Formats: sequence, structure tokens, C-alpha cells
Amino acid sequence: MRKLFFILLFTSTFGFSQTQVTGKVQSSNGDVLPGVSVLEKDTNNGTITNFDGDYSITIGSSAVLVFSYVGFETKEVPINSRTKIDIVLSDIETLDEIVVTGTRTSPRSNTNTPLPIDVLTVKELTSTGQNSFDKALQYKIPSFNSIQTPVNDATSLLDPYEIRNMGPSRTLILINGKRKNLSALLYTQTSPGRGETGADISGISTDAIKRVEILRDGASAQYGSDAIAGVMNIILKDNAYKGSATLRTGITSEGDGESVGFSVNNGSVVGYDKGFINYTIDLSKVNLSNRPGTVSAEGEIADFTGGTPTDIAFVNEFLSRKPDAGNINGSPETMAAKFVLNGGVDLNENFKLYFDAAYVYKKVNSFANYRTPYWRTIESFPYLGNFFSGNNPNNTGFFTDAYGNTFNGNGYDGYVPTFDGELNDYNATLGFKGKKNDWNYDASITVGGNSQAYRVRNSHNRNEVFV
Repeated sequence: MRKLFFILLFTSTFGFSQTQVTGKVQSSNGDVLPGVSVLEKDTNNGTITNFDGDYSITIGSSAVLVFSYVGFETKEVPINSRTKIDIVLSDIETLDEIVVTGTRTSPRSNTNTPLPIDVLTVKELTSTGQNSFDKALQYKIPSFNSIQTPVNDATSLLDPYEIRNMGPSRTLILINGKRKNLSALLYTQTSPGRGETGADISGISTDAIKRVEILRDGASAQYGSDAIAGVMNIILKDNAYKGSATLRTGITSEGDGESVGFSVNNGSVVGYDKGFINYTIDLSKVNLSNRPGTVSAEGEIADFTGGTPTDIAFVNEFLSRKPDAGNINGSPETMAAKFVLNGGVDLNENFKLYFDAAYVYKKVNSFANYRTPYWRTIESFPYLGNFFSGNNPNNTGFFTDAYGNTFNGNGYDGYVPTFDGELNDYNATLGFKGKKNDWNYDASITVGGNSQAYRVRNSHNRNEVFV
């Protein structure tokens, strides 16, 4: 009997500690809000409002209800033993302005393919205002980078490029789907692509290009190890009825680096509209730009002299006349002539002959670092005064070499070697394709070559004398 009484007493006590609360939730303008979350604070006990905004929940008489809904302020309401609570939720303050981030151009990446492919038309390339094809790509392809480095000898002839931060030899370059030849230059200077070589894509005239297809992902399984960084397929123009003439000119904000270029693209029909020939001639010239900066006297003293008071005075006197230490650092003077040909002839309904060819000639003039009079000193090489006379007041006397020969200093003030380079690059493809017995066939031969020659003027080959 006592046991039964204890159970009844506990049940009665528990029942009095719980309260069933009902109500309606509305917005500030009187609209009912279905789906509002109604939760007992600090518990997992909760419910949501129905389509009429009504709710019902059993909670402790001293609990707190939390009402939350997307777009409305969250409200916490103490029960205080009430059984009916109607709630009005206020709208969250609306944004003053909605900004949509996007692009004003149509998408250029094909997202329906297994890997991302960028497709660029010639209009997009020419809109960059760049003189060469590789520099135009740098402004359109996020993962593509082309680097122009000064004072890098033969690298001035052919700028290295990268896709996905991998060197030029890791990107496969195709022209109309056929491999383009690599260059003869092996990058050995402190530039990107060191120890590698790559194709000369700067030698292809932008006006000869119909579109560019770039696979920005590794494709070595399909194309080989030279496609680890991706594949670039350059499709040449094939229009036989339209032509264009383009004049390009520009100058840097510093008033140097003047550029001028002229190109002609045209087409012609072959054999009563059975084929086409499209050709491009592109001539351009870019003058030198110079950004040497100011040289630190302390750095020069540490690098080239023993740091004695005499040396310090010697260096400071030279830098007072040439704060940039005579250096010519910037983009080199470049002259280029480019020729591109593309064609095809339909011999019959199932047989087509196709061909393309390209040739580029480039001439580059750049400079090495200035050989200052405290770097190549007249004390070590007295004959320098005979070859490079100047106006240095410290080198106006006579100097004797290790063999007792006397030379006039002639105000020797150092010299700057001049680097001259020439590049020839060509490639050509001849092939035929067709269909026979439901089989597609394509046979072609591609040849290509690249030669680079350079010479250094205004310099000398020194030799050490041991006595």
C-alpha cells in the first residue's frame, strides 16, 4: 500500500512540473509563419509550426522557448507557467545593396568535358593589346605565365613560359593537332624553366590564329611525358573569303619600349571552291626599355673591392656619375618577321589533303651587366684603357702589366658588353585524311627546326697571368 502511494505521489509531482504550451507564430505584417523552429532552450526538446503557424510543445513550467526562422530575428521567451504564447517575429534588416559577382563575357571553359578546357578566340587574344601570342595568353589563362627576363643571354631570344607552375618542356604544343618542334635553346640562366627547353609559341602570329584550345590538366597518359602540365592546341585560320590588316603601336609609361607592328591576313579559294589557302604576314619591332634602378655603394664595395678607404672613394666617385652603375636592365630591342600558311583541298567526298607551315625570324639586342672600373680593374688588365677609353679621373695615368708592358689608362671607366642574337624557327605539316569502309584515317608528316646564334660585342676574353 505504501509502495503504491509513493508511485502515485511521484507521478503527480512530475505531471505538475510539465506544462503544455500552444500558440501561433506570425510575422510583423500579420502573415502566419509555417516551419518556425520552437525549441526548449538548452535541450533537444522542440517542434515546428504547422501550415497555419500553430505550435504545441510540452516543457517545464520555468523553461524558456526559443523561436527561430530563416530571415527573421531569433526570439527567446520565458514560459512563466503560461499555457498559450503567441509570437510575432520581426524581419531581419534587409541589405541596402545586392552585388552579383560574375563576368561580362561568355564562359570560355568547357565544363561538359572530363577535364577543364579553355577555348580562346582571336578576338579575345587581340583585346589584350600584347605584341606576341605568349604574352596575350598570360592575360587570359589563369594558369599560364610567360616571363621576360633581362640580362639572361640567349634567354632574351625566347621567353620561357609555364602552365600550372611547370616548365615549358612539360606542356605539349600542337598546331592544328600536330606537334610543334622544340627550340634549340636550353635554359641555363636563373630563370623559370632552367634545365628545360620548349616550343617557340611567341613566333606564331596572333592574327593567324582562329582559336586556342588549352587543356589545363595533366594528359601524359594520352600524349606522353611532355604533356604533364597540359596541352595547347593552336587552330589556324581557314577562311578563304575574309581578310584583315592590323596596325599595332604602343609605348611604356616611362617613354621607352616603343613598339610598332603590322600584319596582314588573307585567304583564297582553291580549285573552284574545293579548298582554301589562308596566309598571314606579321612584321614588328619593339625598342629597348631600361629599368636599372640605383645601385648601393655599400653593396658594390662588398662585392667588388677589398673595402679600403681608397676603394670606397673610387666607387663613390664612379656612382656619383652613374648611379645605376651603367647597367641597362629591361626588355631587349626585338625585331620579328612571322609568316604562317594554312590550307586544305577536298580531292573527293572522302579524301582531303591538308597542309600548314610557319616561319619566324627574330633579332634581339640586349646587354650584359656593366663591367665597372672597380670590377674589371685597369691594374689587373692595363690594356683595357686602349680598348675602352673613358672619363674616369682615377685612370688617366700609365699602368704596367705583369710582363713590364706599359699602357695608357685613357680614363678607363668600364664597359658594357652587348648581346646580339638571331633566331630562326620553322615547322610544316603535310597530310591527308579520309574515310573508307566506315574507317577514318589520317596520315601526315611534320617537320620542324630551330636555330639560334648569338654573339657578344664590346667585350674581351680575359686571361689570368701568374708570375
